[in-house]
Amino acid sequence: MQKPETKIILFKKNRGEIYLPKINQIQEYDLGQKSDLLQQFFLLGFGTDTNELKKNYDVKYLQEEDMEGDTTVQLELTPRKGGGAAQISKIQIWVSEESWLPTQQKFFESDGDYLIAHYTGVRVNRVVPNSKFELDAPSTAKRVKMN
Repeated sequence: MQKPETKIILFKKNRGEIYLPKINQIQEYDLGQKSDLLQQFFLLGFGTDTNELKKNYDVKYLQEEDMEGDTTVQLELTPRKGGGAAQISKIQIWVSEESWLPTQQKFFESDGDYLIAHYTGVRVNRVVPNSKFELDAPSTAKRVKMN
């Protein structure tokens, strides 16, 4: 096993970009037809209404767990039929008992692979400069359309 390569991911409207510094490449994705599914996953735990969550997932309490000094509640979400059920078999989410925001999410794909998103320094309702909505990549990076 090797440490995963660094990636910078940007989602903006119906477009996704992934910058791979090691090969100096930006992969561009048109996400127009998948925008509802993406929003469902990206907003998961960040202001998602409980009723909306229960409409899309079977929710199960797993345990309380300490994560880097923060007491969290670990939940398991299983997508209901349709929506993301074909791509994602389940999601584990750790929610801080102090802020009630996610500290970590683990997305399990149907084939057994998974993706972990770990959040630190989350701050709510702060002003974000426009520059944060652009990739910080050199102008020499090769752009490749992926779909």
